[in-house]
Amino acid sequence: MLKNYSQSKSISIQQLSIKSYLISLLTDFSFWLLLITNISTIIIALKQNWNILYLIWIYWFQSVTIGLFNFFKLKLLAKQDKVQSTFSLHWFFALHYGLFHFVYLVFILVFTIFKEEFFPNLIQFTLKDFGWMFILSLAFFINHLFSYFYNKEEILSKDINQVMLFPYARIVPMHLTLILAFFLGSSSLLLFLILKTVMDIIMHGIEHKKRDNKR
Repeated sequence: MLKNYSQSKSISIQQLSIKSYLISLLTDFSFWLLLITNISTIIIALKQNWNILYLIWIYWFQSVTIGLFNFFKLKLLAKQDKVQSTFSLHWFFALHYGLFHFVYLVFILVFTIFKEEFFPNLIQFTLKDFGWMFILSLAFFINHLFSYFYNKEEILSKDINQVMLFPYARIVPMHLTLILAFFLGSSSLLLFLILKTVMDIIMHGIEHKKRDNKR
């Protein structure tokens, strides 16, 4: 009987935790902005009949943007902690994360320059495509800029080592999804765009699940 009560109590706590998590997520303005940006990307990609290459460029820029604001988060925490070894952590992150995205950029450039070899049926980029790609990339930048200031108080309560590692946990599932879509072809594009969006939203929720109740 005691065992059953303990299990029942554990389930109730888990349900309460899930409920509070969902409430905090749905009342998070940065969550809605991220969701709208991702849905807009899906709609435009389908309307413009884009290949995965177009989207890799947009999500590469989003990934760089995530790293940029994580650098500012680490710098903010370094100033708060006033520890010399902690202070240099944001520069180590910038070097490592930046190098990873530089190599990634080289691969994307190769695919773009020799797109006829990799994408024989690819329609040529137009000014309209570049315009939409710029707008969507800018939308992701604005989203993460807003999220940084909206969650700034929360950032100061986080562990700097977790903040250091979190961007990798966020971008790896996102880019693995895109790489898989690249090899499987455009026929599965919608499915992988939805999966990417779901992963993006889940990781955003995990990052900001410990929200200040005063908000």
